[in-house]
Amino acid sequence: MDFKRTNYSSGAPLEEKVGYSRVVKVGPYVFVGGTTAVQPDGSVYGENDAYAQTKYILEKMIKCLEQAGAKREEVVRVKAYATDMSRAKEIGDAYAEFFKDIKPLFTMVGIAALNRPTQVVEIEIDAIIGSIKEVKKMTKVIRINPAQNQVVSEEFKDEYRLLGGRALTARIVADEVDPRCSALGVGNKVILAPGLLSGTKAPSSGRLSIGGKSPLTGTIKESNVGGTAGHKLARLGYKAIIIEGDTSDKTFVITISKKGILLLEAPELAEQGNYQTTQILRTKYGEKATIISIGPAGERGYTAASIAVTDMDGNPSRHAARGGLGAVLGSKGIKAIVIIDEASVLTTSDDFNQAAKKLAEALTKNPVSGQALPALGTA
Repeated sequence: MDFKRTNYSSGAPLEEKVGYSRVVKVGPYVFVGGTTAVQPDGSVYGENDAYAQTKYILEKMIKCLEQAGAKREEVVRVKAYATDMSRAKEIGDAYAEFFKDIKPLFTMVGIAALNRPTQVVEIEIDAIIGSIKEVKKMTKVIRINPAQNQVVSEEFKDEYRLLGGRALTARIVADEVDPRCSALGVGNKVILAPGLLSGTKAPSSGRLSIGGKSPLTGTIKESNVGGTAGHKLARLGYKAIIIEGDTSDKTFVITISKKGILLLEAPELAEQGNYQTTQILRTKYGEKATIISIGPAGERGYTAASIAVTDMDGNPSRHAARGGLGAVLGSKGIKAIVIIDEASVLTTSDDFNQAAKKLAEALTKNPVSGQALPALGTA
């Protein structure tokens, strides 16, 4: 590791006169020295206002960090020196706006005075470049229009943040699909959504919900399926896939991976069964790929057509079989969706992971879920 030392100045005259730096960087370590709310013109920002001064100082210090190549997320320690500890809450409130999500070490010390009577707080910051903990969450939606050859990745709506699975597919269908539309026409959509806890260590959280207007009943429908698709979509950060637009006579495959989303024509898969389709796609994309597919029934618009999902062994043995949503997928020209997952589990707290572990142990010890179902199945 290179421990070369670099000094950075904020331009304050005292730094050169006295002989100190605002920031010192040694290898990946960045240290920002004691900083107060003195402005470039020499006046004090937010005189006697602990909250305003803390915000001003932290904004200034983050710019200093960036000058040295560090980020706010890489801060590991913050030290605050206050002239009046009765103002600790104001300082803490301002601090939380910058660091509540990062949780660096934080120390607040009471001192007798600062250089000027209207200065009430001074702050030091330490950061380590490259120390960001990757936070993986489901935040994106794939919106696909095969007839227009369009694939768009968009950020998830905040009002849908606490929804997943059936709740999410139903909400999107209610918001975006005209209940009077033809189930196999331009107005209908197919929404695929992992559960809210999919992609985490929570047991029984890997289900995938598929929603739309049913060609079988003419009403809103959710069909639920197991297999590996729910977890893999979630681990790639996707809350939902929305397939929309006009009908198409072409045969398409959608591929989803860390590299992005592709909509590919695949005429060779037309009229192939689910097992043949899966075999062809796993040969092409690898045995670890998850395949979501329809068979000839879905392509022909049969109103009882299902959507198949591969299991842990790679067989298309799991089916979203209710409501004929395979026919809706077929009407859009989508033969299969290939999920190439190289991502890790989503980021969860230690408390969540411990609770998931306890639940898994309880399910394993239960005579029904831990013994009868593994031995006899659910049929």
